Amino acid sequence: MKKHLSIVVMLLVLAVTLTSCSWLPTSLTDKLGIFYTISYDVNGADQTFKDTFVLKDKPFELPTPQRENYEFEGWYTAGGELFTSESPLTASVKLTAKWRQTHYTITYNCGEIAESFTKSAPLGEYPTKPATPEVEGYVFTGWYLDEGYTERYFFDRLLNKDTTLYAKFYDTKLGEYIVISNVEQLMAIGNPPATDESTGETIVPKYLLACDINCKGETITPIKEFSGELDGNGYKIFNFAFNETSNTIGFVRTNKGIIKNLYFADFTFDYNHSVKADRYFGIVAGINNGTIDNCHIDNSPMNIKATLTGYGAGYVAKIGGVSGRNTGIISNCSNALEINVTAIVQGNSVGGWDSSYLNMHPDVGGIVGVNETKGTITNCNNTGNISLSIDTRYASWYKGGNRYTKAQMWANVGGIVANNYGSADNSLHNGNLNAIVLNSVDSNEYMDIKVGGAIGYNHGTITNSCAMGNVTLSGKKVTDGFVGGFVASNQLKVYNCYTSVNVNDSTPAAKGNKYIGSFAGYNKMADNAEQATITKCFSTGSVTLVSTPTHSGPFVGLSSNTEKDCFYLDTATAVIATVVDEVETLVPIEFTNTSGEAKDAGTLLSVDFIENTLYFDRDIWLLIDGQLPTIK
Repeated sequence: MKKHLSIVVMLLVLAVTLTSCSWLPTSLTDKLGIFYTISYDVNGADQTFKDTFVLKDKPFELPTPQRENYEFEGWYTAGGELFTSESPLTASVKLTAKWRQTHYTITYNCGEIAESFTKSAPLGEYPTKPATPEVEGYVFTGWYLDEGYTERYFFDRLLNKDTTLYAKFYDTKLGEYIVISNVEQLMAIGNPPATDESTGETIVPKYLLACDINCKGETITPIKEFSGELDGNGYKIFNFAFNETSNTIGFVRTNKGIIKNLYFADFTFDYNHSVKADRYFGIVAGINNGTIDNCHIDNSPMNIKATLTGYGAGYVAKIGGVSGRNTGIISNCSNALEINVTAIVQGNSVGGWDSSYLNMHPDVGGIVGVNETKGTITNCNNTGNISLSIDTRYASWYKGGNRYTKAQMWANVGGIVANNYGSADNSLHNGNLNAIVLNSVDSNEYMDIKVGGAIGYNHGTITNSCAMGNVTLSGKKVTDGFVGGFVASNQLKVYNCYTSVNVNDSTPAAKGNKYIGSFAGYNKMADNAEQATITKCFSTGSVTLVSTPTHSGPFVGLSSNTEKDCFYLDTATAVIATVVDEVETLVPIEFTNTSGEAKDAGTLLSVDFIENTLYFDRDIWLLIDGQLPTIK
């Protein structure tokens, strides 16, 4: 008996001894069958672990490794299975740590001019812009993604991996730029180009912002005309006001040069005057005949009230977040300001009989009011809400032998462009648009209103663009109304675009016609129907009304049947919304136009369909199954 007991004790001692031995071969531990070996590959962690020897059928604990900027997700076997302290252990096993990166490192390389440094940034979030390096005799001109300074980084997109950013500096001794450091220097930049007397060459003045410019709440006078080059260098002009009665208002009234890399923030724009000439309003430029690139406007308010009173006159009012009127290039710009416009046309009495018209043409766009034939807009983004209130006043009676003149209004509203004759591509609107009719049109008035998610009235070319949010026509009766989730009225070309807009028309039945569609209200050219085309586009929007429109459709309200490869959700419906005792009732109505083709959401939002049927270019669009495409 004692002999057997001593053998048991010896085996226990041997087991304990072997358990503490890290050198024992795994093959031998498995053959002994008394315990198993767990070995660890920490996979980049900051520490290592010795092998663990576990007695057969006994509980065990696994260590938790640590790794900077990573979250430990667990131990995994060679077969890719999660292994925990609850997993069955029937043989020795090698485990590998799995990690999820939570942060990454940005190295800020300042070369030999300033001291370099590093910062950690969280995955999935925009990196925080560091303090600007300040070096005497140099102006810091931005962070770049490459040593050759060809791709500037503005901290407006995700990096999500270890990245080196390279600081670029301008040596002020070179004299290439006039450096701007305060508001007085800024407001003096309107010098025209000069001529080099020795060579006869034109010298274009070039300006460079060295810091943010605080205008200290002052009302600034717009620069009349700019023909040079202003590089905002990623800085902002802020804390200022416009209070003008001029025909053209903006930071620059008319731009013929280059304005780039500039931000506008914390300003007020208030205009409340009678209209006695054509008007052009924009934050960067009232009229742009040059180039505006990489300029951005924050969510300050832009309030405009324009009143046209008299008889026998007609004026335009072109209003845009970036520019009122564009004949040049606007690229890589964004606008978040709220635009509120009230347009009033009020006829005066005239002696005897008068058959003339008093009319106004307001165009209100998130980026541009009117984009002329040679104008181009690309890679722009509007997230600001737009509200246009329209009031025409005319009394159809005589008094003392006088008759009031007739009042007319042609108004266009678009999230990107209100009235487009040129081209716009790779652009987005995501906000709310509302045209509000304050007075019902009567027999001696005419009111034509067009409201489109991206474009109000299109006579040009729109490609690779999209609209989201809400589009509403509300208030009193109009003569003719056009409402579309993407374009209110198209008379030329729209290609590779989509909308996910809620279209709402809460106005009574029109004096003339209503054209309502989830993508376009109207797609037809007056003199040549074949010229108006919408190709390879789709809509996921809805339509809600309070009166039955003359023309309506799940894709286009009225068309020339030139919608090619265009689609809408098979659940698309139009409903009449009525409210009785504060209870809303929705009654479906039949569409009058069935152009386009219905698809279920699974098909319409599949990568295969969008890429291979609609031909959306993956160099332009980010495509993910089940999601709306996004512009890269």
